[in-house]
Amino acid sequence: MLIAFGRLWLLVAGSFCVFGGQSLFRAEIRKEVLANTRAVIVSNIESRTCSIAKKIWRSSADFDFRPEGLKPSKSKAMSGAALPLKKRVNSMKEGMWGGEHIVLWVYKTHARLEYDCAHGTIDQPIKVDSKGRFDITGTHVRESGGPVAKDERPDSHPALYTGQVTGKKLVITITLTDTKESVGTFTLEYGQKPSLFKCK
Repeated sequence: MLIAFGRLWLLVAGSFCVFGGQSLFRAEIRKEVLANTRAVIVSNIESRTCSIAKKIWRSSADFDFRPEGLKPSKSKAMSGAALPLKKRVNSMKEGMWGGEHIVLWVYKTHARLEYDCAHGTIDQPIKVDSKGRFDITGTHVRESGGPVAKDERPDSHPALYTGQVTGKKLVITITLTDTKESVGTFTLEYGQKPSLFKCK
């Protein structure tokens, strides 16, 4: 009886070792496969997430999150350097500038000139740069002595006035642009009484 029970126990124990052991082995393999699968899936997800994050970062790297008032201008950002400052422009001093055979009256919006036998106009403000220079267009009208007929057309020409102001001194050159004729270069001083001899 004991012998028979012992044989039965050995048979059951042997079966468990063979078949039960195989089941445990399969379970361990299944766990390992599942663990490896999860690791691969997680790795792929992390890789794709990093790739997407890098794309988002690159696309937003050029975006400036600062308020508008603190952002540099687009032109500066593109050039990488500050833009050059504009030339400083000032209005010529208003008043009378007198010289030999010429007088210039400067107003806020225009200017006019008188010569011995001519007169001229500048129908815009005279603006000078930081060195006192100017280059401006106007008209120059020749005069003749004696009475002027009603139907007589004025001898008017477009003119270029170029000059430079240094303190109270002004040097100006007048050139007729239609004939390329030079009227002359004159030296004037601010507030000085002119010396004119008008044609009669």
